[in-house]
Amino acid sequence: MLLMLFLLTSAGCTRGPSEQSTGLAWSTQEHDQRRGSTNDNWVIFQWRGSGSDTNIYTKRTIALPFTHEYDEVGIIVHVETDGRHVTAIDRQEKTLWRIDPFADADLKFYRTRTPRIVYVADKLSENGSMRIIFDSSQAVDVNIKTGVSTFGGQD
Repeated sequence: MLLMLFLLTSAGCTRGPSEQSTGLAWSTQEHDQRRGSTNDNWVIFQWRGSGSDTNIYTKRTIALPFTHEYDEVGIIVHVETDGRHVTAIDRQEKTLWRIDPFADADLKFYRTRTPRIVYVADKLSENGSMRIIFDSSQAVDVNIKTGVSTFGGQD
C-alpha cells in the first residue's frame, strides 16, 4: 500500500490531489463544508491499494509556534517554531521539561530528513501522555509530567 501525505490549506487551495493520480479532487468549498471551518490546515493520509477504495483519515494540523493547556493537570505545552522542540510549563510559569520528542523517542528518519510536529492531541491519554504526530507519519507519546517520550507508531 502506498501512503501519501498532503497538507491542504484552505486559504488559496482550490484543489486537492490531482484527479488523474488519485481519483480525488476537493475544492476549498467542499473541504470547508466537510469540516465546517476555513483557513485550517489538515493532514490527509491516503491509503491506496489495487482494486480497493481509497480511504481518507484526517487530523487538524497545528500552526507553529503552538501552545495548548491541559487543564486537568495544569500544564501548558509549547511547540517551538522549529517544529521539533516541546516545552512544558506549569501554572506558576516554571519550566518542567524541554525535549526533542523525535530524538528522545529514538525515532529513525522516515520519509523526511527534517521531521516537524504537525499534530498534538488536545486530550491526554488514560496514562497521562499526549500524542504527537510528525509530518513523517510517525507518532510519539510524551508523559505530560516527566517529558519521557516513547515511540507511538508509524504508518
